[in-house]
This record gives sequence, C-alpha cells and structure tokens, in this order.
Amino acid sequence: MLVIGLPTNPVCTALPLAAGRAAIVMVALAAILCAACSSPDDPVKALADYNERIARALDARLPTPTATRVPTWPTGDDILQNATDLRITVFGGPDFGRCSLLREISTRSNSADRIQTPPQRLLYEMRLLRGLRQCGELTAADLVNGTPARREFATNVIHVLEIKRRDLPVIYWNATFGARELRDFFSVGARPLRMRQVPSADEAANALSWLAALGRLTPDAPLPATEALEQQYLQLAGNKLGGRTWLTIDLALRELDRSSVLLEQAAATQPPCPNGRPGPTADSLHRAYTEIYLSRIDPWLTLASRGAWMLTEALEQLWQAQQVTPPPAIVRYRARVWAKERGSLMQDYDTAVRRHTHAWQAALGPCGYPPAAR
Repeated sequence: MLVIGLPTNPVCTALPLAAGRAAIVMVALAAILCAACSSPDDPVKALADYNERIARALDARLPTPTATRVPTWPTGDDILQNATDLRITVFGGPDFGRCSLLREISTRSNSADRIQTPPQRLLYEMRLLRGLRQCGELTAADLVNGTPARREFATNVIHVLEIKRRDLPVIYWNATFGARELRDFFSVGARPLRMRQVPSADEAANALSWLAALGRLTPDAPLPATEALEQQYLQLAGNKLGGRTWLTIDLALRELDRSSVLLEQAAATQPPCPNGRPGPTADSLHRAYTEIYLSRIDPWLTLASRGAWMLTEALEQLWQAQQVTPPPAIVRYRARVWAKERGSLMQDYDTAVRRHTHAWQAALGPCGYPPAAR
C-alpha cells in the first residue's frame, strides 16, 4: 500500500492511494486543506513558529498566552444620543416660504425622512440651520415693527434656531461615532491582517479626517454634496479593516511580549554569547531573527502599524471635532484602543515593539550582530 504522508497538520493524515476518481478527489482535497492550514500567510502561525524557534534555541518554556484585549465598538443606547424631535411645520409654512425654507421643511416632513440615515440627517440639519439663521436675520425687524402674526413668526424662528443649533452637535455625533459604518469598520468579528498584501488604510483614514473637517466648518463655508458625504462612508463600509488592524496590533503585542520575556531572561542568566563569542544557541537565535522576524514579521508589522497609526490619528481628529459629552462606553473604548495615554492598545504596542528590539540587543549584542532599533 502506498501512503501519502502529510504530517504537518492533523488534517493531513495519511491517505491510502486507491484507484478511481473518488480517491484522487480525496487526495486533492486533503492537499488543499493542508495548504490552507499551514499557509505561510497566516500571522498567527508565523508568530507561533517564531516564538517556538526562540524557545527551542533557549531550551525554555514560553509564557502562557494572554487573551485578546480588543473591545467591541459600542452599539445602540451605549453610543447614540437623543436629539429633539421638532417638527417646524407648525410654525407657519407660508412665512417660511418668504425665507426660502419650504423645500427644506417639506423634505423633513415627508415620509422619506423617516428612513433618513444619520449622515443624510446631518446634511439636512446643517442646511436647515443655515437657512434658519438667514431667516432670523431677515425677520429680525419684525420682532419690533411687524404685525402680531409676523412678530409671532419671528419669535418662533429664534426658538427653532436655538433648538437646532443646540442639537446639531448631537446629530453630528450620531452621524460619526454613532454611525453603523464605523461600527462595522471596527468590528472584531474578523481575523488579523494576512502577512502578504496588507490592505492600505489610507482611504479609510482620509474618510475619517474628512468627517472631522466637516464638524469644524464655519457657518458661511460651503456644504458638501450628499454624494461627497456618502463616498466617505463607502470607504468604511463592509471591509472591517479597522477591526482587523486592531486585532493585528493586539496579536503582535501579545506574542512579541512572550518571546521578549525569554530573551530578557537569557540575557540576564545565560548569555548566548559568553566572552563575546557566538555559540550554537546564539547562531540558532540569530537564524530565527533573520529568517522569520526580519524577512516576514517585521515587513508585515511595518505596514500594519502604519495603517493603525493613521487610523489612530484620524480617529483623534474626529474625536476632537465633537462638541458633545461622549457616552462612557466610547470613552472607555478610546482609552483602551487609540488614546495617547499609557495603557491603550496602540501605546502598549509601541512599547512592546521597542521592548522586543531591546531584548534582542541584550541577547545578541555581545555577539556583534545586534538588531537595529526601530
């Protein structure tokens, strides 16, 4: 009996070579499954192989893996805020016609408004607020010299203007941090970024920065077209790139810290290069560093961390553009993921990478080939 051995994975069990099409199909399927399970593009496996090489070279046991620390994006009542539901048609349609606001008011009042998305609602409210501001200027004289009906209308314009001005920051919040697109973009229901062809985060980061600029528009600055706003959300919808990026950073942080512990312990208690001369242990460590870390892990992390820092900066821009008190749930999320303070995922990742480089320098520096600092 001829046996095809596929020992690198549980799926890859020995298969008897039998005659007939069914056996050929089974062998082909097993080969496909084996290739998928042992894909060199899998960052989880690559980091595990890397750490195991270091542990074998040092004849040491790796620390127990820690659990992921990436939180889920807040949803529902934990993140959305309530704006005043004010129907301004009760304040005299014909007079609003004098202010050229009938079109905006009818848009808000018709049945289509009931299914407006938060971004669509945001642009509507921004247009309406500008129209109300102009209407207030147009009818200001009526507060003193107008007929009773016109005085009442001018007073109502001021009242509505105050409410709409107060509510716009809430609507902007719901259209940005409360938007479904951001929740989907930062979903952790995905896997870390693969090691080849890491997707660029440029367009998503630019979209977040664009939304931040929208929140800082001056009252007389032109408003964007609906299509331009929708295009920004298209950059965030459906790809989960933000969540995959956080998971990548989290995976790298946790796994690099595990092998850093071993390298630090070795440098302190059993230096791989006694008397400045590399021995078998140092040679094995150096091969693990050059063959796995430098050639595969470091290029992957360079691209992934670039995208992560771009998203971090864009999110902070969007955060600073807000004029509401953020809900506690998203305050905690920011503190745990992208805040500049120590303890966030991004800050701890930066610390972990530096620690890992220093650990290699301590272990192999006496040999004459220390890793370059990042």
